[in-house]
Parts: sequence; C-alpha cells; structure tokens
Amino acid sequence: MLKIDDSKSARAKYIDHPLFKNCIEIWCPIGWIKYLDQIVNEIKKYNSTHEEIDHIAFAQVKVKFGMMTVYVHPFVQSSKSATTKASKAGLYDFIKSVCKTAMDHCTICGSQLTETVIDSRVKKICWDHMPHDKYLRNGKV
Repeated sequence: MLKIDDSKSARAKYIDHPLFKNCIEIWCPIGWIKYLDQIVNEIKKYNSTHEEIDHIAFAQVKVKFGMMTVYVHPFVQSSKSATTKASKAGLYDFIKSVCKTAMDHCTICGSQLTETVIDSRVKKICWDHMPHDKYLRNGKV
C-alpha cells in the first residue's frame, strides 16, 4: 500500500486558513490539491470584490463518488445579502468546473489521465501510478 505523507495533505495546508475556519472536513487527494488551490484563490478574489456580508467560506472539501466535492457557505449569516445571484452563480460554476477538471487528473501526481481499454472497458489511468499487477494475465499485461 502507498504511504502518503500527511504533512503534504490539504488539511495540513489549510487547517489554519481563515476561509476554512468552520470547515468540517478538508480532504482531497494530494494530486488534486492544485485544483483546491485554484478554488481557494477564486474565493479570495470573489471575497475581495464583495462586501463582507457577502463573503464565502468553505464548509466541506471531500471526494464523493470519485469527484472532488466542495461545499461553501456564507462567511456571515445574514438575510441582507447584497450580491446578485448571477455573481454567486458564476463562482459556483467555477468551483464545479474545477472539480470536474480534477477528475481527469491522477490523484497521486496530478498528471493528465489517459483513456485506454482494459478488459473491454474504457478506463482513465495514469501510466506512472497504474496498478500493473491488477491487469496481469499469465505474467503479461
């Protein structure tokens, strides 16, 4: 089994970050941290251009059904939000797009996955981290 250095995890990187103050879980594969970084930067940019009452923070970051899933919530609980729905929708679309992009990259190294056929099924794999022994038949790939 592959041993992962927890000091390089998303949790270790963001546990003390103010956007994650009330986040209940911060987990994504190490190869996908660069995509989480993109989302963090976009939320920082969004927050810097909106009033504090409209700031967004992270509620949860996890992998669900093989996809990075990011839940966000208002930084300040208020019904007097001044932000237009279109502005927040653009941010949510960006998050969804980045999470979808991450699915096409290796969870270990972040390299682009390659589509190949294995056992009559199309699979996306990273050649460097493909479990070779899983696909051996009589000692051959």
